[in-house]
Amino acid sequence: MEAQEAESHLKEKFTILVVRANEADG
Repeated sequence: MEAQEAESHLKEKFTILVVRANEADG
């Protein structure tokens, strides 16, 4: 459970980073 939770948080942060990068490119 804890591992899944940590993975979920990582995916969330990664998604935010990708979105910000795309906005910077845009």
